[in-house]
Amino acid sequence: VSRTAYSSSLPKRGDVVIVRGLGGSRKGYLKRVVGLPGETVAVVDGTLIVDGEHIREPYLAGLPATLGLENREWILGIREVFIMGDNRSHSTDSRELGPVDLSLIVGKVFFRYWPLPEFGGGR
Repeated sequence: VSRTAYSSSLPKRGDVVIVRGLGGSRKGYLKRVVGLPGETVAVVDGTLIVDGEHIREPYLAGLPATLGLENREWILGIREVFIMGDNRSHSTDSRELGPVDLSLIVGKVFFRYWPLPEFGGGR
């Protein structure tokens, strides 16, 4: 994890980050940035929509962006991102906790060592 990745830039959509302080917890959580500052994020019929456009999420391996047919929308502030876990059915993320302030991002994940079949960087 690079703790300096965002010292001179903002996260990009698709970045995998470590976030601390979700829901008041001191634990670190691994999440994916799906919404950027100032954007409107919606989950409509299980699909992720950002500023009115469907977002392709190849890292979900064909699974829906979210389970269920509930429609929700969030407007992000200028210092907020929207994060979601890739295992959407078992993830506590911005869908429940709301947008996340940039100050809660510890760093960007650059290298993965587990599970072994996905060992490496470049994701």
